[in-house]
Amino acid sequence: MHKRNVDRGGRRLDKLQKTYFAQAELEGIGLTVSKIRNLGNETWWHYFQQGWEFLLALILVLVAGAVLVCLAL
Repeated sequence: MHKRNVDRGGRRLDKLQKTYFAQAELEGIGLTVSKIRNLGNETWWHYFQQGWEFLLALILVLVAGAVLVCLAL
């Protein structure tokens, strides 16, 4: 799945949450007041920043694998 599709889905979900749920219900699922206020207003950069931990871990695993392959040869 392409990253833009995931971003678009996240923005759509934010819009749905803001439209159909009351603030008390959103707080009940763990959203803070500032996150509730920003639902649907995030930029593409916000969604890019959410996945950096996974991306960093993936890159480290791939580099470690490459080093092991080079040492094995």
